[in-house]
Amino acid sequence: MGKPTVVVITERESLRGLLRAAAGANVSSLGFATSRSDLMILLGRGDIRAVVADASGRGTGACAHLLWVKERQPWVRLVLMAKEDPWDLPEASQLREFATLVKPPSGLSEARQLLRSLLSQEPGQDAPAPGLPQDLECESEDVDQEIILSVTELIDQLPALPLVVQRILNLLGREDSSPRQIADAISLDPALAARVLRLVNSALFSLADPVTTVQHAVRLLGFAEIRNLTMGLKIMETSFGQAEGILDRSKFWEHSLACGVCAKHLAMGFPEIDPEEAFLGGLLHDIGKLVLDGYFQEAWSEAMERCQGLERLPLEMEKKMVGLPHTTIGRMLAQHWKIPELHQAAIEHHHQMPTRERSEAEYLFCAVVLAANLLVRWLDLGTSGPSLLLPIPQELIRLLRLEERRLQHVMASTLKEVKEWKLTLGLGKNELLSQPSQEEPQEQGEPPRIWVISPALHRVPSLSQILEVSGCPVDRSSWGEKLLEKARKVQCQALIMDLRSIKPEPQKIGLFLRAMRGRTQAPILLVGINGVDFPPQSIPEGVHLVKGPPHRGVLQKWLREVTVREGEKPICLSWPDS
Repeated sequence: MGKPTVVVITERESLRGLLRAAAGANVSSLGFATSRSDLMILLGRGDIRAVVADASGRGTGACAHLLWVKERQPWVRLVLMAKEDPWDLPEASQLREFATLVKPPSGLSEARQLLRSLLSQEPGQDAPAPGLPQDLECESEDVDQEIILSVTELIDQLPALPLVVQRILNLLGREDSSPRQIADAISLDPALAARVLRLVNSALFSLADPVTTVQHAVRLLGFAEIRNLTMGLKIMETSFGQAEGILDRSKFWEHSLACGVCAKHLAMGFPEIDPEEAFLGGLLHDIGKLVLDGYFQEAWSEAMERCQGLERLPLEMEKKMVGLPHTTIGRMLAQHWKIPELHQAAIEHHHQMPTRERSEAEYLFCAVVLAANLLVRWLDLGTSGPSLLLPIPQELIRLLRLEERRLQHVMASTLKEVKEWKLTLGLGKNELLSQPSQEEPQEQGEPPRIWVISPALHRVPSLSQILEVSGCPVDRSSWGEKLLEKARKVQCQALIMDLRSIKPEPQKIGLFLRAMRGRTQAPILLVGINGVDFPPQSIPEGVHLVKGPPHRGVLQKWLREVTVREGEKPICLSWPDS
């Protein structure tokens, strides 16, 4: 192993990981320090060309570290890393004449540019500060391969799955394993054992008598569910670079758990797929985002910001800003953890179907995880970052036999089961719903009756289906019916008009709204008006507009706002799954 020639002073593990990945085969040329004693050891080991001090965090003492180095080894090149110009600060004024200022790299290309300048140039030469490239497209396949190698090296440095999970997986892979052996392995982790007991005693299983031993829990849950539970819980606890990232980890794991639950219900009825395997596939589908959130936070954050308001999948922007999308990084991490190939394929293809070259069982498995990811976003169960609300493609509807009754059963079962999992595991609350205080129990009210008008060939899932699985009674109508006549007969507390898949003319819609206002006083929500310019005078009072397709959370919030009024008896105080 070579001696370090560049020392980086930083406490940010994400920056360390990014620089290690950028260094590739030259990683031994890097040394990292967090304290004065670390610096003293590294400076005494060899010919240090440059010392980089990260001033991006609070209380880093970066300037003081560089001044200390200059006093002892004045020939060493000094680099101050800061997001903003620090020269007006008293502690930085002494460095201005002999330190180079650079911005923290936000991706692999910037990190490589910085290291290339530090490792290749002689002391005294100024290195250009890295900046975002003007052309964000990958220049060639060689660039892609270089990024893949760098990310592979980074992932190889990540910890393996926790020992307790490895032990349990090994036992579950043996035919002669007994519930007692698995229970003993779980008991080595008291927190895991407590959660297993809490789960088996929860409403998910509705047991008549409480379970008090892990061995009894293993017998009741079964080996597959124990594997899923232990792997999910321990991965949730795994640290990836930074303790705090962009992702809300509680909502991220709610989304992942919901995908697992939904995939399990979608898999039922297909002998080619084990529902418990589908659960694990849904649970792990987004693990690549944990690596992005831990080690590529600045580049990923910019990618997410650029996705806001754009009708594009985050995968495209991730590839431009980071070099690889989270689907590819997730598969690489799954390979590192020795997760089976079936799950690796589902992780890589949870945004698009694989080619038909795969086996029928693997193709169907990927379809189940992809459909679960789409449905969970419509149900607004947790979040894993910005994404598009996309309808279920007809290919998936046919493949998974998602006729209306089966689809509604899957969605309703997912909502019910995720609620129990959240209570058991203590995942995040639904911020759209008011939480009752400990002293005042929440009053239960009847959900509002909704009238939904939608195209005859509606998207899947439809707004009617989302509302019905949430417990709301719904009257359905299609555009083309005699709606003004029906308005006198329908008794509803809210009216939702779905304009998606049709080309609304603002003038005609305005006339229709005014006519409808003369027949019903219910608040009205117009959905799907992207690209349609409604003059303000054409929208009667009590009509609200939503540009994009609304998921369940948006509908919940709107209904609460228009059905609960100050000084009046609420029509709807709580939803059935709140």
